[in-house]
Amino acid sequence: MFDSKDLYLCAIYMPPDNNVFYRKYDLDVFEVLQEQIEHYSVLGNIAVIGDLNGRIGLENDFIMQDNLNVFNCNETDLLNYEPDLPSKRTTEDIKPANSFGRKILNLCKSSGIRVCNGRFGKKSETFTFQNKNGCSIIDYLLLSCDSFSIVNDFVIGDFTTFSCHAPLKVVFKLKGLTLNEICTCKTVKYDCYKWNEGFKDDVKRDLAANSDKVNELMNSLSDEPRNIDEIVNNINSCLSDIVNKYTKTEVTKVLKCDYCNSSKRTYKPIHTRQDKPWINDDCKQLYIEYRRSLKQFNQNKCEENRLILNLAKQRFKRTENSLKRRYKKQRGNMLSSMRKNKSKVLLSKIQETKKGHTKQH
Repeated sequence: MFDSKDLYLCAIYMPPDNNVFYRKYDLDVFEVLQEQIEHYSVLGNIAVIGDLNGRIGLENDFIMQDNLNVFNCNETDLLNYEPDLPSKRTTEDIKPANSFGRKILNLCKSSGIRVCNGRFGKKSETFTFQNKNGCSIIDYLLLSCDSFSIVNDFVIGDFTTFSCHAPLKVVFKLKGLTLNEICTCKTVKYDCYKWNEGFKDDVKRDLAANSDKVNELMNSLSDEPRNIDEIVNNINSCLSDIVNKYTKTEVTKVLKCDYCNSSKRTYKPIHTRQDKPWINDDCKQLYIEYRRSLKQFNQNKCEENRLILNLAKQRFKRTENSLKRRYKKQRGNMLSSMRKNKSKVLLSKIQETKKGHTKQH
């Protein structure tokens, strides 16, 4: 880590308070989490990230006016105790805290960790969850106050079609090194020339306006043959200045160093995926509308866009599930008929299916 301490990262999913998990297992997950935080905080920095299924609203995650009474404490208490310091936090979720939210706040106050959401700029204060019932912040990054310096960047990403939760993206600083010390990428600038037919008349006008100057230089070729190189350079410069005004643009390019190139993940070639056999044109159009409404919601997370998004998602999912059930029913009826009348054909299809699965693996 940047401050020479190890980082202990806990990725967590907390089941909702009414989940069957708590009836099956008689335990308080927040108590278990606090015990782990207390254990590992002695060894290094602690970071907790994930879905805690609790909203905390605008309530403080630190103790207000946390000062010891010097008359009721001995000298040891005064030396070891570190009072909570007020720290501003902004949020889009202004609804009151729920039961799990209050447990999150108590966890922060008792263990000394803080909610990072809303403390690293506007991109960290946005909603992390949305569905047909509304939007909320229930996914968090928790860190101790003195560990905020190890966070290089923390943002909440855009919602996707894969989940009703937005991804949390955090970048921690490396031990003993900053990016500038290990990265030797170079930025180069060069000129790019591209002809545009729309500027043809403008170029002609400028050439006509400078025709006297060009003619004068051309006539001087016969008068001063010894200075032919200089005169030709002047003619080229005159013509270049005219044309460059309409065709020249400056391009900036970053030449990646070995470190940045090696840090890139290597992905397998992307193969074109075929649609599922039950997908039809109407379902594809509903999916396009769903993606369009999702993009609109990410740009402006207002109540109207949320309703439009969830209606589009509901229409697409309902249509897809209906087509899938119909396809499976038809497929099952066909296989049942083949089992009775064309057992050999059925056997060959089963073998083809097995071969297809073997090739995919």
